[in-house]
Amino acid sequence: MFYQSRFYPSPHIGGVYQVTCRVINKIIGNAQERGTPVTFRSEFNKSVISPDEPPVLPPKITISGETYRGVNALNRITLAAGYTGDMTCRVEGGYPKAHTTQLTCGTLTASGTGNVATLTFQDGQLNKDMDGTECKCTSQHVTGCYDNNEASLTLDVAYAPVVTFTHDSASSEFNKGDTPTFTCTAQGNPPPNLTLSRKRTAQQLASVQSNLKTAEMTHTVDPLNCLDTDEYVCTGQNNQGVTRKVISVEVKCPQQLASNIRQPDTVEVAQGETAELNLEIYGYPTPQLLTLMRTRDNTNLTGSARHLIEYSPGQAPFGVVNVTILDVVEEDFTNYTIIVDNGEGNEGDALVYPFYVAQAKYEKQEGGEEYTAIAVGVSVAVLVVLVIVVILVVLVLRHRNSGKVKASAPSMENRYVDIFPNPADGYEVPVTQSDGEGMKPEGHRELRANQYEEIDLSQVNVYDVPTELVQQEGAAPKDEQAANGETI
Repeated sequence: MFYQSRFYPSPHIGGVYQVTCRVINKIIGNAQERGTPVTFRSEFNKSVISPDEPPVLPPKITISGETYRGVNALNRITLAAGYTGDMTCRVEGGYPKAHTTQLTCGTLTASGTGNVATLTFQDGQLNKDMDGTECKCTSQHVTGCYDNNEASLTLDVAYAPVVTFTHDSASSEFNKGDTPTFTCTAQGNPPPNLTLSRKRTAQQLASVQSNLKTAEMTHTVDPLNCLDTDEYVCTGQNNQGVTRKVISVEVKCPQQLASNIRQPDTVEVAQGETAELNLEIYGYPTPQLLTLMRTRDNTNLTGSARHLIEYSPGQAPFGVVNVTILDVVEEDFTNYTIIVDNGEGNEGDALVYPFYVAQAKYEKQEGGEEYTAIAVGVSVAVLVVLVIVVILVVLVLRHRNSGKVKASAPSMENRYVDIFPNPADGYEVPVTQSDGEGMKPEGHRELRANQYEEIDLSQVNVYDVPTELVQQEGAAPKDEQAANGETI
């Protein structure tokens, strides 16, 4: 059944009136009644009846410039942990305005008496624990008919990985041959990547790339040896940061020489100086006993004021044994033995290392300086000798070049040999010998035009030169050459 009633108020009236509708069932005799307030507004001499109406749209939530309305699984926002700012819920529409608006995010709540509620995130309030939290906004209306009065938003909080790192032993000390298992876990948003590595060697032992916000991996070291003493590092990483956790592992073993370097076995030093030797070793635990012995008479020098021995720890399991002999004297030039023992292993497993202190080939001046001037003088003398040798070599070469001879072309009737250096070709001497059958060159060799050969002038007898010397064109007479002091 539908009932409608019209009412025409006076233009001069105004205010809020309660309009009630009462329905009575005469058959069964019951009655129902429902009322609603109605506001009469007088505007420009015109009365308008405005019935109360609930808002049509659901509340909307605004944060970081983004707006989300109503209840929807897609209403999700990603905020970095530590975000500070306001989240606002607002109801639009309806008459009169909505009231008692409330906004809740986990344990954080904000209320407003009207159609707006604002929640402010302070430092540290938005953290990893709020990841996945659903924020809700609700509001009321005087009609009681605001059914679509709720909005929701899920927080996706991004944060750096939180790492947990453990192993299956109650102690960080292990024996050689043990097989410990490490468990590395990380929780982060976005999903973190995991790696297990060693700090000293930078060796990566295992890694996991996860699609989940929680990642986990295990790794077993099988078996441990002495050099496995190290810091083992579990690292979780995503775009929000890197987090590391460290477990120290110490593997018990006797002290040994470091094999990756050349260890000194001789120390050269002059009397009065200080002899030093550094021996790199490794093992765990650190040495309990350090001994320095003079080998020839088996004397223990550990307590000597001039003979010092000490241990300097480095990055585990490595360290250095330092031996120092102060103000070296004649009797210090001898053999020594270093004994290092940390109590591990069987009897006789202590490290024993011999070395020798030798006398240097130089002595010190008073005041501790070397004979630098003597060394400089010797260097200068050597340089002078080298210069003299070079000059002599140049002179010898020039002298040899002055003895070069030239043979004329074989087409000439007679063959001549220059016994003087050219400028004007000098005199030519026929190098021939009569064999009773005519003139034939001794040791005849065919020479082509412009061909040269070197002749040992020490084998040429200038006194056997024939008297019929042929004077070359442009050459000075022999008498003039003699007069000028030239030697033929």
